[in-house]
Amino acid sequence: MSLEDRPSSLSVEQGDSSSPSFNPSDNSLLSSSSPIDEVDERKSGFFKRRHYVLLELVETERDYVRDLGSAVEGYMSRMKEEGVPDDMRGKDKIVFGNIHQIYDWHKDFFLGELEKCLEDPDKLAPLFVKQERRLHMYIVYCQNKPKSEHIVSEYIDTYFEDLKQRLGHRLQLTDLLIKPVQRIMKYQLLLKDLFKISKKAGMDTTELEKAVEVMCVVPKRCNDMMNVGRLQGFEVMLLFLLRFLPRGDKYSKLNKATFPRSILAICH
Repeated sequence: MSLEDRPSSLSVEQGDSSSPSFNPSDNSLLSSSSPIDEVDERKSGFFKRRHYVLLELVETERDYVRDLGSAVEGYMSRMKEEGVPDDMRGKDKIVFGNIHQIYDWHKDFFLGELEKCLEDPDKLAPLFVKQERRLHMYIVYCQNKPKSEHIVSEYIDTYFEDLKQRLGHRLQLTDLLIKPVQRIMKYQLLLKDLFKISKKAGMDTTELEKAVEVMCVVPKRCNDMMNVGRLQGFEVMLLFLLRFLPRGDKYSKLNKATFPRSILAICH
């Protein structure tokens, strides 16, 4: 018997129902996704979610710069042009602190850098890390904030309300002056969102961790400085009130040298 006539062990007899056959219309073998497909799908979802966070960051930054402009190019410019009430002279600089510096930096530099991150998201984390020292101007702003609040509260229903109406602004000055405090807190929330999304997708999060750390430290220092400013304001007010206590009262003998301890004594 020749090799051609021998039955092959690999041949399948026609009509053998026990033998597997390929049916082109049967998609059961194609329906299950491969591990590679799952990875691609996960990455695709990551890129979409990351883009949404970056888009929110950039769009809210544009709104923020616009609001700062309302304070600087609106209130500040008008007050400089027209002058301020006599009883407010010397206080106007305290009202705004270094908001002009913050506005110029965001308008001329930071907004543009954030917009670039829409095209190259990997630039975002290093951007925040590199600008850490520049972001310290928020600490200066927050240290001055309690003093600013005190002055603004004296004129909010009179001078500043009149100025608001003449400027045609929708927001009160107090609403604008709180924006830097809110913004410096917002950055860390958005960066944390990016960190969680990236980590879940299995991406390298080394730079994002550094950025999150920076944007946790800076807001904490801002908050600490606002608390210090409020405490200083409390001390000044208390010293003022002590002047009206009757002579011989035990609290009237307090002086600046013992003042921090005296506050504790009064509180207890």
